[in-house]
Amino acid sequence: MSRRLQENIVATVVLAVFIAYLITTLSFGNNARLVPLPIAILGIVLVLIQLVKQNLTEKEKLEVNILSSLTGIKNPSPPEEDKQPSTPPPHKSRREIQAILFVIIFVGLILLLGPVVAVFLFSSGFLSFTGHYPPIKAIWFSALFSVALYLLFAVALQLQLYHGILAPLITP
Repeated sequence: MSRRLQENIVATVVLAVFIAYLITTLSFGNNARLVPLPIAILGIVLVLIQLVKQNLTEKEKLEVNILSSLTGIKNPSPPEEDKQPSTPPPHKSRREIQAILFVIIFVGLILLLGPVVAVFLFSSGFLSFTGHYPPIKAIWFSALFSVALYLLFAVALQLQLYHGILAPLITP
């Protein structure tokens, strides 16, 4: 199976999912479709752009091989050779456990403190811990994330945000 055919199949499946999502959101009420409808439309547009781009690009310039991405094998042999790699790819259980712990910590923070505070604490800790940014810069970005979250949901969409289990202990 050629790389272009692999990418076309995946893009077509993703396009079908977004179209089904769009059709489903049309049955929602006006307020309920404020977020999912634009996401569905944006997803459809981006997948269509991807389909056009990958089919108009030369075969040699396609950079991602879906099969190698899914299997973890860096340079798989061409389909006509069908030989197995001599050593299996290393299992990355440490990274998987770390990712699961990050998700558990984030969900726990949301339950305890609410989404705005949780986004600030988690993103500043995550950006510092992983070394993406120094601590001061991580705090600034986390503050921007939290402000953007508050402005989007509490101010623009006028949604009542969850304040967390510990809110009664903090506020009188």
